[in-house]
Amino acid sequence: MKIKHAFLLLLLLPFVGAFAQNKDQKKSVKEVLKELPDMLIAQPDKGPDTLADKLINFNLQLTIPIVWKEQGALIFSDFKLQKADKEPLSESFPLPDKKIAQGVQITMNTIKKSAAEKKEMVMKEVRNHLAGIYKDNGEPLSSKEVETKAAMLISSPESFTTNAGKKGELYYINDLQTQQSNFVLLLLIPGDDGKSSHFVFFEYYRYNYETTLPEDILEWKMFVYPDEQQAYVDFTKKILKTLVIK
Repeated sequence: MKIKHAFLLLLLLPFVGAFAQNKDQKKSVKEVLKELPDMLIAQPDKGPDTLADKLINFNLQLTIPIVWKEQGALIFSDFKLQKADKEPLSESFPLPDKKIAQGVQITMNTIKKSAAEKKEMVMKEVRNHLAGIYKDNGEPLSSKEVETKAAMLISSPESFTTNAGKKGELYYINDLQTQQSNFVLLLLIPGDDGKSSHFVFFEYYRYNYETTLPEDILEWKMFVYPDEQQAYVDFTKKILKTLVIK
């Protein structure tokens, strides 16, 4: 197509010169060319944007919905997507009519800590958030009570393999805070050197406006029904499967 356009332009150049002289002696050939139809001037071909749906952080890459990439923001190692319950974002989530998630945060990185150490860092945050809820409500818990209640919020590890063949462990975590309920899928993959690990912290959240602490803290979980949670789990697993470690 470019050759054809160039050929047509060569044929027209003599007429362009004459046109410039006869119509307006003050006009340059360049100015006259601007008056020709755009189709006669070849433009660089624009191929598909192969990174339109890629979330990249250092040596890690994840494939996410294009609309997320367009409307989210990557700040250091944190990708944040707000207003997930509003169109057009809501249509990119499971169960769009229910608009369960109000936002998403994805953190992925490679750190000089083992997968076990990274797991403990995340679990410590979960315990601290839980203890904070009870403290704010005037009902501080003992360390043992925090451990017992936190254990109900964290699943056992599930073996997970990416499409690229990387093997790791996947956890489901209900990370509850005073004004926010979070559902986290934590993927941990040991590094090849045995001293580092790769992780993806995939967090859905919604705001909690309740002021009275329920008798059962599990009532504050993000998902009321198991099938709703499973829909989000299946959806997120498909995204996590695309993880590439370079």
